[in-house]
Amino acid sequence: MKIFTSVGLLFLSAMIAAQSPAIIADTYIQGGSDGDRNYGELTDMMIKTSPTNESFSRRAYLKFDISGVSTAAVLRFDLRLFATYVDGPFEFGVYKVADDWDENTITWNNAPGMGELITTFEIDKSHEGGYISIDLSSFILQNDPGDLLSLGI
Repeated sequence: MKIFTSVGLLFLSAMIAAQSPAIIADTYIQGGSDGDRNYGELTDMMIKTSPTNESFSRRAYLKFDISGVSTAAVLRFDLRLFATYVDGPFEFGVYKVADDWDENTITWNNAPGMGELITTFEIDKSHEGGYISIDLSSFILQNDPGDLLSLGI
């Protein structure tokens, strides 16, 4: 597994473009002294990594209801992220995470760990104010995620 050591900040909102599945939870968590704080009420999510200071790290969690999505009828699944603010070029991973979290109670200290690495994406200042499409097709079509799909970034 690749370890991402980029230091950067990304504000984003998300959607999956595949027969419009519903986003049922989206939030971010922060490490360090804010490890017990919940950010579920906020509308933007932040992603930030620091190889040396957990207090600067933030991870986004997204949960989709894909029960009405027929994988047999869809050729491509894209996660679309809108980058509100980008502070530098960096690379992030998209991971499968367990579905047992709630956006109103998840914190750094109780969040499910990052599971299988699905893919990576690179982002830089040129993406600010626009969408980034991340292809999840291979993972979803080769795996049966069930009725829910939870992702961590």
